[in-house]
Amino acid sequence: MPKLPDLSGFAHKTEILKLPDLSGFALKTELPKSPDLSGFAYKTDIPQLPDLSGFALKTELPKSPDLSGFAHKIDILKLPDLSGFALKTELPKLPDLSGFAHKTEILKFPDLSGFALKSELPKSPDLSGFAHKTDIPKLPDLTGFALRNELPKLPDLSGFALKTELPKLPDLTGFAHKTEILKFPDLSGFALKTELPKSPDLSGFAYKTDIPKLPDLSGFALKTELPKSPDLSGFALKTELPKLPDLSGFAHKTELLKFPDLSGFALKTELPKSPDLSGFAHKSDIPKLPDLSRFAMKSEIPTLPDLNPYALKSELPKLPDFSAYARRTELPDVSGYLRTREVEAMLAEKDRLIASLNSNLSAEVSLRTREISRLEALLGKSRERIVVERTAVALKPKVKRAPQQRKPDDLELIWGIGPVLAKRLHEIGIHYFRQIAKWGDKEVEKFQDKLETVPNRIRREEWVEQAVRLQNDPTAKQIRPAKFNTAG
Repeated sequence: MPKLPDLSGFAHKTEILKLPDLSGFALKTELPKSPDLSGFAYKTDIPQLPDLSGFALKTELPKSPDLSGFAHKIDILKLPDLSGFALKTELPKLPDLSGFAHKTEILKFPDLSGFALKSELPKSPDLSGFAHKTDIPKLPDLTGFALRNELPKLPDLSGFALKTELPKLPDLTGFAHKTEILKFPDLSGFALKTELPKSPDLSGFAYKTDIPKLPDLSGFALKTELPKSPDLSGFALKTELPKLPDLSGFAHKTELLKFPDLSGFALKTELPKSPDLSGFAHKSDIPKLPDLSRFAMKSEIPTLPDLNPYALKSELPKLPDFSAYARRTELPDVSGYLRTREVEAMLAEKDRLIASLNSNLSAEVSLRTREISRLEALLGKSRERIVVERTAVALKPKVKRAPQQRKPDDLELIWGIGPVLAKRLHEIGIHYFRQIAKWGDKEVEKFQDKLETVPNRIRREEWVEQAVRLQNDPTAKQIRPAKFNTAG
C-alpha cells in the first residue's frame, strides 16, 4: 500500500515570508562625497617656528593690566547648529525578524518518486490461488496495526501557497550595508592653508584655561544620516562607492608644529601700552553650551540585521502537483495479500538475522581458538626462560649482601649523575642502586624520557653497570668508566 505524502514540509499561506524593512539601507544620495581638500595644507606648507632671539622676557616688560578674566571676542565659541541632529526619539526601530524563515528552517518537500500515479495503480489481482485467512497459520498480533478507518485523511492543500504565489525577496547581495560604507576621515582636525597660524600678538588674548571646551559632536547623528524607507533602485552597489582620498600628504593637527607659549614673550619694539579693553568680552558674556543629553550618539543608532541567511522567493521549493497521485480510497483491496507478504518478509528477516548471528559466532570461536594457541606458545617460552634463569642463579656464586639501607642511597656516586639528576630521580621514585640495577632496555628508554636528558646518556655513561657494582659493594666510591679515561 503506498504511503501518504508527508506534507509537514509544505509552506502554508500564513508562513509566507514578509519583505524585510529596508529603511536602514543607504540611498545613493546619502553616500558621502569625497571632501574637497584644495584648502588643506600639505606638510611642506607648515611654517617654521619663528626666531625668538629678539623677543623680550616678561621680566623685561612693564607691568600690564591683569587680563586673565577677559576673553577676546574672536575666541568666543559659537554654539553649534543642532537642527540637523537626530533626537533619540527619532531613531528608527530595528525590524522584528522573528517571523521570517531562516534558510536552515525551510522544509524540504518529500521525494514523490516512489509514489504511484493513478495510471500505475495495479488492477484487482486474481485471488483464486491465494490462501484464505483461515488457511494462514497463526497470524501475528495485529493490535498495533492501523485499520482503514484509522488511516489519516489527506490534508486540504487549498490553503497552502504555491511557489508562484510567494513574494520574491529583493537581491541585496550587490547593495552596500551601512557597516560596509567607508567612513570618510574626520577632517575637522586638519588645518586649511588659510588657517595656518602666523606669528600672532598674544599679549591681548585670553588663556586657554579660560576658554570653554566645545562638545564632541562626532558621535551624534545628523537627520540626513537617518535611514529612510528607500526605493531600492537608488541604492549604491559596492562598485559605486567613492574611493577615500589619499591624505598621506596632508598635515594632521597632531603633526603641526606647536608654537611655543609666547604669552610670556614680547618683542622689544612691541612693548604693550595700556590696551583698549572695550572690544574684549568678559567671562560672564560667554554663552553657555547647550544641553545635548536628548541627542542621539552615532553609537546608539541601531544596525540593520544581516539578511543573507534568509530565504529568497526564488529559493522556496515548488509544491508538487497531486492531481495524478492516487488517494487511499482509490486503492484496490489487497489487504489479505499484503498481510501475507508482510509475514513472509518478517520471517525472512528473522532467518537472515539467525544466519548472521551463526556466522559471527563461528568467526568468534575461530578467533578465540587462535588466541588460546598463541597464549599457550608464549606460556611455554616463558616457562623455558624461567628454568634457564633459575639454573643460572643456582650456579652463580653467592655474594654476601649488605643489610638493606633505610635511607636512600647516594645516587651521585654513579658517575654522570649530578645534584640535578639525583633530585629528578628522587622525584620519580628512584632512591636506591638496586632500582637502577634492575633496569632493562624498556626501563632505560622510559626513564630517559622522564629525565629529559641527553639521548642515550644512561647507556653511554653505564648507569646500570655502576649501580650493580655499588649495590654489591656499599663501601665503593665513584669510579669513572674506563672508556672516558682515554679522552685525556
